Amino acid sequence: MKTKQYTTKWTKNLAVAGLASILMVSASGFSSAHAQVQSASGNGQITAPVIATKMVTSKKLHSSEKWLKTYITIPVFQGLTDNKYQDQLNDIIETHASKDLTKWEKAAAEAATLAKRNGYTMHPYQLLIQYELTSDGSDNGMVSLKITTEGTGMNNPETRVDTYNFTNEAEAKRVTLEDLFGSKYPSLDMHIKTAIAADRELYFKGENGFQGVDPEQSFYVKDGYAHIVFQKYSIAPGSTGTPEFEVKLPDQKAVHRAVQAIIPTSKHYIGKDGKLMILLASVLRQLN
Repeated sequence: MKTKQYTTKWTKNLAVAGLASILMVSASGFSSAHAQVQSASGNGQITAPVIATKMVTSKKLHSSEKWLKTYITIPVFQGLTDNKYQDQLNDIIETHASKDLTKWEKAAAEAATLAKRNGYTMHPYQLLIQYELTSDGSDNGMVSLKITTEGTGMNNPETRVDTYNFTNEAEAKRVTLEDLFGSKYPSLDMHIKTAIAADRELYFKGENGFQGVDPEQSFYVKDGYAHIVFQKYSIAPGSTGTPEFEVKLPDQKAVHRAVQAIIPTSKHYIGKDGKLMILLASVLRQLN
């Protein structure tokens, strides 16, 4: 397991065309950019054409407040299998960003008034919001999103990391760390304690320090790892930023339940190479 400290970091819908055959979908999810179709005779494999809709587009928010500089880009999901969940998620993301924008506009305006009254130079406040789609479903069948919000005013920057993790299926399901790690969930505490011990000076001690992974702990998945996120000042001083701890995701056999939740056991099986074999007709029915 690896640990990271951040102060600032800015950094499919599946459609298949082909003959009646068996779709080989990687156990890591349905939104893979490449899918293979095995011929009915079983002789070799060919690459099937895949029509992939971009899962996320960007939307920018702006401010008319002269004393606030904004750099706000939020994600807008499109083409998720669960349209209702998609609309709710997009609304939540934009609402949070709008509230942050209103908060910092008010703070900047008040600071400018105070500066003028007391005769000192006012420097514009800044609000930066940026996102990263860290997994489009290729990590354990999960869609994972990280949004970083940083506001800078008269004092130290305020930084917050919001994460969203869910399955892209007919009825989308929010995924927690406990869902993801199952019986291995309790071991996360020891992993993080070990990482903190290696950099003891970066973290608070005693009752102000790490007390365990909360069931609602923020995290995102990327490149085969879960990145467990702690907000600024929650377990460490501001100089440490927003600590992140990398934990390798469970093996594929432990996460096949994400697929089993929507495709009956009788309609799929695990191949010798670990791939999840699903009848094309079953997938198309789930995608309407």
